[in-house]
Amino acid sequence: MVENKKQKVTALQVAKYFLSRDPKREYFVTGKMPKISGIAIPTIGNFRLNKLLHISQILYCAKKGEYLFDEPLMAFEHGGVVYEVYRQFHFLVKQYYNETNHLSLEIKNFLDKIYNFFHTLENDDLEEFTHNDPA
Repeated sequence: MVENKKQKVTALQVAKYFLSRDPKREYFVTGKMPKISGIAIPTIGNFRLNKLLHISQILYCAKKGEYLFDEPLMAFEHGGVVYEVYRQFHFLVKQYYNETNHLSLEIKNFLDKIYNFFHTLENDDLEEFTHNDPA
């Protein structure tokens, strides 16, 4: 009997996949976001990448009843972040990821839908969507 095991996926793999969708870095830009009330916030690309990770986790859990990746989302002023991705963003964004064979076709299709829909939203809309996450 062949056992159907769930593929283990990390937040870093998901982040690299999202970055592979934007090779010219038109979406995951490194420019600074404006400060709000004097609070320092991440670069635009780091903010967006972590929002897509958060959204992916929410929707995957809603669809499958389990987490897409095991890394926790830490609470920050502008929403949850995967700290390791947040911390490594400036290194990650300089790389180009063509090799995405580490993800199953099912997960790639799921992530493509997330990227295709949510990358068209404004930063405020992304933040509002994730702030409505009851978790």
